[in-house]
Amino acid sequence: MGERKKADFVPVSHQSEIEEIRTAISSGEVELTCTSADRSRLSVRGVRVSNNKLVVKPTGPAFSESQLGKVVVTFSLKSDQFFLKSNLERRHDGQFSLDLSDSIFRLQRRKDFRVEVHSSRDLRLYMDRIRSPKPIVFPVLDLSRAGLAILVKESADFPDHPLFGKGDEVQALLMRGSDEVLFRIKGEVRLVKRTRPGGRNETHARVGIMLSQYPEKQMMALVMEIYRDTFSRYGSF
Repeated sequence: MGERKKADFVPVSHQSEIEEIRTAISSGEVELTCTSADRSRLSVRGVRVSNNKLVVKPTGPAFSESQLGKVVVTFSLKSDQFFLKSNLERRHDGQFSLDLSDSIFRLQRRKDFRVEVHSSRDLRLYMDRIRSPKPIVFPVLDLSRAGLAILVKESADFPDHPLFGKGDEVQALLMRGSDEVLFRIKGEVRLVKRTRPGGRNETHARVGIMLSQYPEKQMMALVMEIYRDTFSRYGSF
């Protein structure tokens, strides 16, 4: 399953809104996250706009030379998330700037910013409180800041004993790969949709889980990380 398509990102086209965004991000009140090609991140705030460049200063440690160059910039205004491809450059006066010549994109707001997860990201749900005698790890299909979906492979020979049923309580660890624990979640199964891609002897189920206990900031950061990676693949970077 692939990550979401470019239609999720819509360019800001009205000049008045572009100017409003530029004014906001140059006020020093909006934090911008710059992600470089090596996935390192730094946070900056705008100082002023000059010749289509946003002069910025770091909110933490000073910039290193390795962080200069092409970056994906993300920031929030009100309830919207924005993305921009740019270059982080050192100016002749020793300050730093972001190029604003490229389009600014708004992330279309679907319910809870749901994003599909590519298998290469290797996000997994490690679960030991289900109808199974041993813990099982499931690949994560999509994420939002309030829920997720996993892929479950079941035997069609035991239709009366599925691993999950609607209304089941779920407690699990969200992991990246086999050894990196991201955080613990708790929720309830809201959807179980079964198919038989492997023939009559195998059943796959897409299980949707609504979360009730989870670290909201960490979950939203993970969702935005996936969107940021998706956005960085559009066009040249």
